[in-house]
Amino acid sequence: MIKTIQYLSKERIVAFSDGVIAIIITLMILDIHFPTIASESGSDKIWLQLSGMLPQIIAYSVSFYGLGIFWINHHNFFHMIKHSDRNFLWLNLNLLFWLSLIPLPTSYLANHYDSPIATTLYGTVMLISHASFGFLVLYASKKNLTLDNYNQASIRRILRTIIISCILWLTAIAVGYLSTYISYAIILMIAVAYFLPQNLELHHDPKENE
Repeated sequence: MIKTIQYLSKERIVAFSDGVIAIIITLMILDIHFPTIASESGSDKIWLQLSGMLPQIIAYSVSFYGLGIFWINHHNFFHMIKHSDRNFLWLNLNLLFWLSLIPLPTSYLANHYDSPIATTLYGTVMLISHASFGFLVLYASKKNLTLDNYNQASIRRILRTIIISCILWLTAIAVGYLSTYISYAIILMIAVAYFLPQNLELHHDPKENE
């Protein structure tokens, strides 16, 4: 008996994924608490209290743009997808699960920014999130779920970027025990690298459209 492969529409996956990422970002901003400031406080005291929010704001900003990078690449990647199947749904759900954990290490990082444990927890969640996205891309390529006009060079470009990111996250975790500030520099480098056009654009071969 020949087993029939059941392909599924990608539209609901995209809508669900967008909603989950939006909720994750919302949950992170709700974790930032404005300090209670007495009405008789002077400006120096007010600024001192407000400066205490800086680690929370920085941690939120890093995670916000980190999630933004995932959303952009997820959005661009799904332009390559023609349809889905059951296993692809589970792989996408696995990615969303790890992304949903980001607010937890973000909160810990904001309150313990000088602790290598904080960079380890944060880096581990981000590392697994990147790897999960890589598995999603690889599966789509192996199971021929991508549009025909996208060549394998596009897939390899995405996977190469993900592999480099995973190596950098592993490095950030390791060097955090030597200096958390070096770890933060690597994290910033990862974010900047993803803003380069060649990492965000998923080019296809125009010859294949002829």
